[in-house]
Amino acid sequence: MLHKFIVALLATFILSLWISYPSLQVPQSDTGSYKYSFIGLMTIYITYVGPCMFLLGIPFSMLIDRIARRRTISSALGRYLFHFLLYALAGLLAIMIFLLVLSSGDLGGILDEGSGFIYFGVIGSLLFYHVSLLLLAIAKLFKKRPDAS
Repeated sequence: MLHKFIVALLATFILSLWISYPSLQVPQSDTGSYKYSFIGLMTIYITYVGPCMFLLGIPFSMLIDRIARRRTISSALGRYLFHFLLYALAGLLAIMIFLLVLSSGDLGGILDEGSGFIYFGVIGSLLFYHVSLLLLAIAKLFKKRPDAS
């Protein structure tokens, strides 16, 4: 469970950083307009991405682990693709739940205005999966390392 918590924390930070980065490239065009600072945007995105990662990402990840344990896929590529597909579907479902909550249950608004957010849900869930794989690989690397003493 600690692993999932750390993954959610890192994935939240990375996704918020990635979404905020384009704001650094846009100059403030009008003297009367206001442009959020990079840190301000990071804070806003962390406020929205964080609850999705923790409240939806961790439970979906645990569900995917349970589903994957029931399947016996012999090849590493097959397991990767199976998890990839499940995480993409979980991201789609998570963003739909998130948009449903934000829109107070208006399904029409989700389908009209929320289609651009679907990419963020899928990308966020796949980021969660790949951060998890990276942390597992790092942990495995340190387990194999002999003591220096």
